[in-house]
Amino acid sequence: MFNIRKQCVINSIKEIAKREGMTVAEVQEHFRGVIEEVRTSDDPEQQAMYCKLFGRKIPTPEEFIYVLSKQTGKVRF
Repeated sequence: MFNIRKQCVINSIKEIAKREGMTVAEVQEHFRGVIEEVRTSDDPEQQAMYCKLFGRKIPTPEEFIYVLSKQTGKVRF
């Protein structure tokens, strides 16, 4: 089951890249920047949410997208 979910996230990244005229690597790098921004934010609410979802771990872009999509409830895998 996880492989299907992982493939859905990978397909989503590919679709974002295509739509935005970027490479998959550029989209992944963008998400790494977002992850770092949230992880090091001074906003206590963002810090609390990050810790709740990921603890001290730095997720991959794929893990980040998957976990956030499950939290929002808008994307079903």
